[in-house]
Amino acid sequence: MPKHTIVKRQRESGGTLAITWLDRFVEMEDEWDGLCRVKHIKTEKTLIVPKSQIWIDSDGNVCVCDCATDYYLSCEAGDIVSIVEDFEDRIFAKLKGTSGWIRK
Repeated sequence: MPKHTIVKRQRESGGTLAITWLDRFVEMEDEWDGLCRVKHIKTEKTLIVPKSQIWIDSDGNVCVCDCATDYYLSCEAGDIVSIVEDFEDRIFAKLKGTSGWIRK
């Protein structure tokens, strides 16, 4: 994965949702620029996920990968992250084994 050096400190977001394999079912609400707004069926929370993390299973259910989250990473200037996907206004990345979003 490509690397990126963080320029500006970002505080982590609170009240996050992390999807597990057993609870991967969502409803599509909106789609734009490679991102999708989905509603997590079990919790009824809404989150933004990369379109690449969404698929339809053999029963016709809309699903998301178990790395889908609405968590914004806590990072300091100088931290190096691995970029999973890069979008116009945010990056989905990994830092120290944790996946999450970084604001541009």
